[in-house]
Amino acid sequence: MKGLDIHLSASPARPDGFPEEISLSADKLGDSIVKIGQVVGFDDPILSQEYGNKGYWEPLSFIREVGIRLLFKEKYDADKIPVLFVHGALGTPLGWMDIVDRLDPVRFQPWFYYYPSGLSLSKTSAALNWMVNHLHRHYGFRELYVVAHSMGGLVARSFILKNGHENRQDIVKLFVSISTPWNGHKLTAKGVRQASVAVPSWYDMVPDSPFITSLFARRLPESVAYDLFFSYRGDCSLLLENNDGTVELSSELDDRAQSEALRIYGYNEDHGTILTSEAVIAQINLLLQQKRILTPQLATPSP
Repeated sequence: MKGLDIHLSASPARPDGFPEEISLSADKLGDSIVKIGQVVGFDDPILSQEYGNKGYWEPLSFIREVGIRLLFKEKYDADKIPVLFVHGALGTPLGWMDIVDRLDPVRFQPWFYYYPSGLSLSKTSAALNWMVNHLHRHYGFRELYVVAHSMGGLVARSFILKNGHENRQDIVKLFVSISTPWNGHKLTAKGVRQASVAVPSWYDMVPDSPFITSLFARRLPESVAYDLFFSYRGDCSLLLENNDGTVELSSELDDRAQSEALRIYGYNEDHGTILTSEAVIAQINLLLQQKRILTPQLATPSP
C-alpha cells in the first residue's frame, strides 16, 4: 500500500473540512501536503530529529519537505486494532520506538501522527481529525486507541473531542496521555511576550489560553476510557516549580484532567525517559490488552 495522498493542483481546492491555515498554495508546499497510510520504518530519514526540530521552529519548511502525515508501521490489517501515537513538541515517531517494539504484533497495529509541532494546536488537531475520518471511511475500523506524549496529549484530546462530539463518532475507546502539560507551560507566555517572532503553538500553550480552556469546556466522550501518566523526576529550577525537567507537576496533574481519568500513574522518570521506562511500557501494554478484552469486537464488521 502506498498510502492515500491528497494532492493539490496549481490552484488547489481545500479538501472538505481540512484546516484553511494548513492548506497553503501548492507553489509553497509542493503537490502533496497530506499523506495518509504510508508504511514507513524507523530508519526512514524523514523521521530524524532534524525534522522534529524543523517542525517546531520552521513549521512551513517542514510541511514543504515532509507534509502532514498519518503513517503506518505496516500494511493495514482489519484484524488488528490501530493504536495511534501522537508526539509532542520537537518530536517525531522515533520517540515511540521502545513502546512500539513491545506492542503485541498479533493484536495491534501502530499508527503515527507526524505533524509540525510549531503550528497552531487547534489546526493540527483538526487536521488529525480529518485524516482519521478519511481512514475510517476507507477501512471502517470500529476501534482506535490513542497514546500521546507531552504537548501531543493536547492535540490528541482536541482531536478526540472533535471526533466524538462534532462528528458523533465513537471509535476512540482508549486514551493514554503521558506527561502532558494540561494547563500549558508558563514559559511560553514569556516567549509570546518577548520573542520578536513567536512559534504559533506557543499561543495555545500559554496557561489558561483559549485553546486550553476549550479542551475542558466539554468532557471526553463516554466511549473513551482515559488514563493519565505523569513523570516527576525533575531538577531544582528558578523558573519552574516542582517539575519533570520540562513540565511542572501542577500542569501535568491539572485538576480538570485528573477529574476525567479512570486511573493515574506516576513514575520517577523525567519528561523524556518516561517513554523508555520498562514499567511504563509494561503498564501501557497492560492497558491496551485489558481494553481489548473488555471490547473484543475488532476492526471491520463481517460482510
